[in-house]
Amino acid sequence: MIYLKLQAESDGAKLEERNERIKAKLLEKTEQKIQLVRLVSTFKGLDHKVLKLKYIDGLSLEKTAEKLNYSSSHIKKKHAELVRTIKFIEEFKVIELKN
Repeated sequence: MIYLKLQAESDGAKLEERNERIKAKLLEKTEQKIQLVRLVSTFKGLDHKVLKLKYIDGLSLEKTAEKLNYSSSHIKKKHAELVRTIKFIEEFKVIELKN
């Protein structure tokens, strides 16, 4: 096997650096996905279904409503309510950590 040492400014070295940045970004996104799945799993019933279809399966709110046989306006209101709930929980966690 032949090993080559890349020069600091070579195209190969730049490619390796870029590859490392991409790997780090991929790891970060994978961790975020795991956190998202955990968060969604804490909700039950319709709340769980809306969050899963929207954020894990990637459906629009309109497609989510269609799939769940609800009106689009109902699902949009439900989603807005869920987002407010999640933001409240996140803010509460920050306050709790400060105390």
